[in-house]
Parts: sequence; structure tokens; C-alpha cells
Amino acid sequence: MNDDPWRYAPAPHNGWLLLDTLSMPGLVEQFKRRFNDSYAGDELFAHTPLHKVRGQGPLLIRMAPGSPLSQAFPQESEDWPGLIIVCSAPKQQLLAHLRRMLTVRFGEHHKSLLTYYNVQTASYFFDSMDAQELSIWLGPIESLTWYGGPWGDKVDDTQGRQFVVNPNLEVPALTDEPLLSPRQQNKLQQCLLEHHAYTWSYANGSDYRETLHHVHEGLRLGFNISAVLDKWLALRAKFPSAAVPSDLSGDTQQARFKALTNYWQGGWS
Repeated sequence: MNDDPWRYAPAPHNGWLLLDTLSMPGLVEQFKRRFNDSYAGDELFAHTPLHKVRGQGPLLIRMAPGSPLSQAFPQESEDWPGLIIVCSAPKQQLLAHLRRMLTVRFGEHHKSLLTYYNVQTASYFFDSMDAQELSIWLGPIESLTWYGGPWGDKVDDTQGRQFVVNPNLEVPALTDEPLLSPRQQNKLQQCLLEHHAYTWSYANGSDYRETLHHVHEGLRLGFNISAVLDKWLALRAKFPSAAVPSDLSGDTQQARFKALTNYWQGGWS
């Protein structure tokens, strides 16, 4: 990835926008008002296990030559979150590939929706791959471009244009429900934790990086249930320099958290 000038803007005949409709309230309506004569999209979730909620998912929209949408990019890329795709393959082939990327496996018995179309997720996920993995995951896609970055960049207001280019190595096609590599899993876990710190710090007016430090501290203490982790963050904000006892007792996360709360509120910090 890179934040260099817009070197990989879509060619007039093969550009697409995968619009992340869930990233902003009312985004579809805003998009239709802005690009009414060039609005025509395919629902990414259609004909997948997410078909029943297809109207709530991303839209794949052709950036037709000369259309207002094609002319607006890259100047307005920050306003319309999602991925700009360069792909010369037929639309149905592109859609089939994008849909294969939606459901991923990690471990033997776990599956998850991969929101790779979100600009923050993309900034972690595609950064996790070597040339061979990129060739597999991009498939018929020649390049991806988006405006965004990791959550820390969003906090610092240093987001920029990112791009990924397909190395086009000789590799097998992406399978249905592809298995994530350990590095991909780690990068996505990093994305989730940093997102948690971002939303918490934004909601509570706290420092993002201090909150992220406290997130990792809470995980080291075993507070990996979301509700318990949030309670830990609130407690830690009240006692930012208190020492954690080495013999914290309790058979469950909730019990250990209660013991820690009593310890600190009892004045033994």
C-alpha cells in the first residue's frame, strides 16, 4: 500500500466503485442525489448466505466513461467510502470473486463475515499479504484504491489514498470460504482492537492511544468479553495509575473484575 499520488486511478473502461453503504447513515440517498444519472449498482450480498439482508450491504457501481461519478474521482474519494476497483473481467466474474471473499474461515470450525470493503478493514487486511497471497485474493482485480488508513490515522486526521496492485503471480483461484493465514488473522484482530479503542475514546473523550494501551492491559488480565472489557476501561479511566494486584482472585472474568473493583475502590491502590 502507499499514499503516493493517485497513480492507479481507474481506466475509463474498467473502473468500479464498491460503495460501503453501512459506513455512513444516509449514504445511499446522498449518493443517489449526487450521481443520479450514473447510479446503477449490484448488491454485493445478493445470491450469498447474506441474501436476506442484501439491501443493507455494499453496492458495486460501474464508473462509466464520462459519467459524473467517473469525473468526480479522485477529488471526491473521501466523501464516498469504499474501494475503487480496476478490473477488465466481466462484471459477473468480478462479482463472483468479491462474493467469495465475504465469508472466511479461521481455525477448523469458525467462520466470519469479512468486511474488506470497509476502508479501515482494507488498510489492515490487504497490508497483511505477501505477493502470492495478494495474487490469490485479488484474482481478476488489477488494483484497489481507497481513501482511508488504520484507526490511528483516522484519529490523527492523517488518512490518505491507499492502493494495492495485483502482482499477477501464477496461483490457484480463491476458494469458497477461504482460510485466513495466521498473519491475516493477527492483522484483523489488531483492526478490531484498535476499532474498539477508537469507539471507546471517541464516546468518552479519552486519549485514543492511552485507551488502546488499556485495552491491551485488560486483555492481558483476561478481560476478553466485550462487556467486561468496557467495564475495565471505565474503571481504569478512574484509576489510571493504580497497580493491579498480582494475586487477583476469581473463577470468572466477572468475578476477577469485581475483585479488582473492590480492591481499587477500597483505597488499596
